[in-house]
Amino acid sequence: MDEGFQPEFGWQDGYAVYSVGPRDVERVAKYIANQVEHHRTKTFEEERLELLKWAGIPFDLRFLD
Repeated sequence: MDEGFQPEFGWQDGYAVYSVGPRDVERVAKYIANQVEHHRTKTFEEERLELLKWAGIPFDLRFLD
């Protein structure tokens, strides 16, 4: 059995799309490889807000549930 398998996994109702340039591919690949460990200290929701703020993207919290 795959060691990363989590039986409580389920697809969410919504989605988000992010893109990166070629110079960031290695950094993003490293993030993905360490995602389980990374999310032990920061939730997806916290990280999503940080990314939106960092990128200067306006958002309304009512639509981020």
